[in-house]
Amino acid sequence: MEDLESYIAAKGFPNGSTFATSGNNFNGGDGYHWAGGWGENPLTFIRWLPGVEKPLDDSFLSLQLVNSSLYMVQSEGLDDYYICEYKPTLRQFYLKRQTLSLIILMVAISRCTPPFVEIGDRCFFFSSNKIPTYEYYKMTYKNRVFSVPVIMDWLAANFGCETIDAKARLMTVRSWEEMKLIAEYMRYKAHAQTHAVFWCGGHRGRLADINDIDHSTLVDFYWHQDTQPINYTHFEVKSPKKEPNRGRYCVKLEFLGTKLEMSVESCHKKIAFVCELN
Repeated sequence: MEDLESYIAAKGFPNGSTFATSGNNFNGGDGYHWAGGWGENPLTFIRWLPGVEKPLDDSFLSLQLVNSSLYMVQSEGLDDYYICEYKPTLRQFYLKRQTLSLIILMVAISRCTPPFVEIGDRCFFFSSNKIPTYEYYKMTYKNRVFSVPVIMDWLAANFGCETIDAKARLMTVRSWEEMKLIAEYMRYKAHAQTHAVFWCGGHRGRLADINDIDHSTLVDFYWHQDTQPINYTHFEVKSPKKEPNRGRYCVKLEFLGTKLEMSVESCHKKIAFVCELN
């Protein structure tokens, strides 16, 4: 594991990157093992990511890079990269003088640059997708190294997205199918147990600009500078009132185990956030 950590760190993979392996737990509750033996090759070394819940049955095993160290995490196959193991024949070993086990890292085909992750056909950044014990997300992106607070108010979160990438903004949700895909990602990858509530780009009233709201449109919700109200919503059972309640103008999303639910909140509240590349 130490040799693999050193290799990955030397290659400059971003903090928080995940790597798919052959490990899995699809053998009837007998614990994780390496594929190929189906129970005959159990793990002989374990280092789970601190602060995460006990991995569930019927899941894959991945490695996550956290501050130059690799930790084991459960996965559903949405990893940033994958790791292949190649064992040459004895003839190949003598001819090429290779080691008996070569680890080859290969970049998975993805149009999203970490720390953005691909969900469906879009790229998202989760401020909570880092080890839970840190208050800042430390990242390397487009040759820049900087830290982003995990929790911010709605307007600051918007600016935070733009700081990461000029084309980024708080996330939008366009359909039930997309909501479900995002919920599946959060279930395993975004530390939802510590940050289950986060900002999205929804708000009351149409914005003439970022500092000016058309008050005649406060009965509806909009994404960013869209001129038409949100075409898909999944508000909590108790729908928000037509008029703002106690200054609650901004839309948040809450992860509830298998789904995401919308509700309104004061824009000044500091919570986690999710960005999208627009």
